Amino acid sequence: MKSSDAEEQLSKLLASSPPLQQGRDAGPGASQFTAAVLADIDRIAAAQGRDDDDGASFWQSTGRQHRDKIASETFKRHVNFQYGSWPITKFGSRFTARCLIALLRGGQFPWGPAARVEWRDAKPVPTWNEAVTDRNNEAHRLRAYALYVGLIWQYATRHDHLGALQLAEPTLGCPMPVRLRGRLISQDLAMAALDLNAMAGIVPLPEVRRVLEIGAGYGRLAYLFASLFPSVEYTITDISPALAMAKNYLPAVTPSGRFSFVLPHELDAMPDRSFELIINVSSLDEMP
Repeated sequence: MKSSDAEEQLSKLLASSPPLQQGRDAGPGASQFTAAVLADIDRIAAAQGRDDDDGASFWQSTGRQHRDKIASETFKRHVNFQYGSWPITKFGSRFTARCLIALLRGGQFPWGPAARVEWRDAKPVPTWNEAVTDRNNEAHRLRAYALYVGLIWQYATRHDHLGALQLAEPTLGCPMPVRLRGRLISQDLAMAALDLNAMAGIVPLPEVRRVLEIGAGYGRLAYLFASLFPSVEYTITDISPALAMAKNYLPAVTPSGRFSFVLPHELDAMPDRSFELIINVSSLDEMP
């Protein structure tokens, strides 16, 4: 069986519900997006069997906890901090310090601290995760977060040989309101650009045609990859809440992308050498 045939067969569950096509802005279709994600989460959960690896109690519990949070059109401001983004809320954060030191050691003047919060778009206020224990008020937290984002953006720009950061941060998901030099910037886009450029140092990415990403979250890396290399066939596998999110988010922000979405246990049925590149950024440590 050809890889493309296998992907089509294994993706039929998700394909039964077409993704929302709405361009880069959330706009008036935000509630439609939420409804589509929730429907896909419930459809996937209902189809999972007891013997499926991803149907284990750990993932089922995680799915229930995140179901309503992840489907909101403001997911980049709350549950996203449990899916790979750092909730930096203090000026003295070690992550902020590391970015600053790295820039100075590289002979770079730090222009990243010019990043500012766009206060008119500061609501809804971000929901930081349980790791945040400081007593700072929200204005202080947002300013500290903007400083960190500005520094990591500058650091990522310095290492962006692919031009990934020339792409816009999609407004779908209501990203944090941080602007630098007149444009919306984000921690997610900076970190994804760093990941992609690191890969490009060891893999000839323009020659890669079939990619599998394990644990893609809502699709921040997939968005960059598919935008820079539009001929790639990009397959994502993840637990049901995140998979449903990516399935609706990515076609909306990358209409020309060639995406497939499969549950983890479905990979067993795929033939050998289905992929030329397999990516896992930060989910291995979460696997039971």
